[in-house]
Amino acid sequence: MYGYVRNSPLSFVDPTGRACVVGTDGKESDDKSGGQSCADAHKESENNKPSVTVTAQQGSLWAFLTAPQVPRYVPDDKPLDQKGQVVVQELSKKIDAYPTICGGGMYLYAGKEISAGPVNGFVGGIKEFDSRSGSSQGALFELGGGQGVVAGGGYIGTVNGNGQAESSGLAYAGVGAHSPVAAGSVGVVGFDSGVGVYGEGFLFGRGGGVGAYANITSVGRCR
Repeated sequence: MYGYVRNSPLSFVDPTGRACVVGTDGKESDDKSGGQSCADAHKESENNKPSVTVTAQQGSLWAFLTAPQVPRYVPDDKPLDQKGQVVVQELSKKIDAYPTICGGGMYLYAGKEISAGPVNGFVGGIKEFDSRSGSSQGALFELGGGQGVVAGGGYIGTVNGNGQAESSGLAYAGVGAHSPVAAGSVGVVGFDSGVGVYGEGFLFGRGGGVGAYANITSVGRCR
């Protein structure tokens, strides 16, 4: 065991507390207070080395198979040179521009449908629940037409819970039928930041619909 005593380096300490000290000149001398010689201290220290027993819990096969992989050390690994760093930066910019699905949500709308022959329009309110921006509500306007195959476009203007106003154009297409008494359709809808599906129904010009969508944006913007 090594340490310091009385501002001098301690070379050996025996279990009885008596010591052999090394002076500042590097020479050993007996600790006069202990009364034991350096030779005896050396011998007793060697004979009384502590023994340590370490036990560990047996691991399971599952723990072994699911343990995280330890990174492999590469002795000749070197930082990228300037040319390599430029390549990585350009690649990162390209990846940031790739399209990706970035959350989504659902929406409900209700209001009045107005029919004029093969053309019909809708004016009402809409409420959205988005995984990223939370809930918002506002107005929905649509104009379209068709029998059997229906299609059209529209506009959404909403305000979210933080008071931020958002707007988006939309286009839809699907299958359905319209009459003065009842109308309904199902299909797909696309808007400025995503795509989705919808289903709607009306009776005597009153009704609404429900739908779900996925936000589509770039990898960089989704971050």
